[in-house]
Amino acid sequence: MESIDTLNAAREGNYDALIKLGRLLKGNYEFSEEKCVKAAIQEYEITRVVIPERITVIDDCAFYGCTSLQSVYLHNSVTRIGECAFYQCYNLQNIHIPASVTRIGDSAFLSCSSLQSLVISSGAKGLTFIGEEAFRGCRGLKSVVLSGNIIRIENETFSGCYSLQSIILPESLCFIGENAFFMCESLQYLVIPNTVEVICDSAFSNCRSLESIKLSDNLEELGSMAFSMCFSLKHIVLPESLEEIGDLIFMHCKNLQSILLPEYINLDKLSIWNKENCDIKFY
Repeated sequence: MESIDTLNAAREGNYDALIKLGRLLKGNYEFSEEKCVKAAIQEYEITRVVIPERITVIDDCAFYGCTSLQSVYLHNSVTRIGECAFYQCYNLQNIHIPASVTRIGDSAFLSCSSLQSLVISSGAKGLTFIGEEAFRGCRGLKSVVLSGNIIRIENETFSGCYSLQSIILPESLCFIGENAFFMCESLQYLVIPNTVEVICDSAFSNCRSLESIKLSDNLEELGSMAFSMCFSLKHIVLPESLEEIGDLIFMHCKNLQSILLPEYINLDKLSIWNKENCDIKFY
């Protein structure tokens, strides 16, 4: 067991601390003394980390570049996961976010390419923020369950999650940012909660397997190219709550078979690729 003081000393180049730390961090490691993980320890071959009760914050870049890290246990005392906290932990496979977490910072799990599942605890009522690019490039991520009181999914949060097949969005969600699910190529079906009012530009662009999406009945703004290059999309209904709609919404959606939309929407803005084979109805 070692204190954060040794880790900080090692980071600052203290030779004795580096030697001591280098011997210690082969294999498993458990933090025990401090409230905040601050160590830049990516140079060491950590495979498993246990974050115990006394730690409340996983600091920015805490495990950045720990390429051997496979598993992390977060105690329910942790309230915040900092920016780039697990960035480029290429071998991290699973993470369960405890109910105590209120904030996940920008790029927190960016490029964790082996991450397969993400569960936000059903009791996580305090979690309201997941930062930009938080899970971008998690190419192995297959399923996501979001709960708590998350209001916004920021820009590129799940961009490039090529293997993502299933995601459950919380009823608290109001906003989906630009490129939020860009190139989630394995996602087939999606239900947008009725609390969502804004879907930004290219939010679901290049979701090439997406066949069906149920939009929010209270959607007010739909950004440009929101569903562009969703080659498998077949049916969609645009709600009458829409007040602002961007251009090229369905660009290159070559298999779109039917669309139901309010009569006031200009078809030219939608860029329906195969009008001659698409059943277009107004209501």
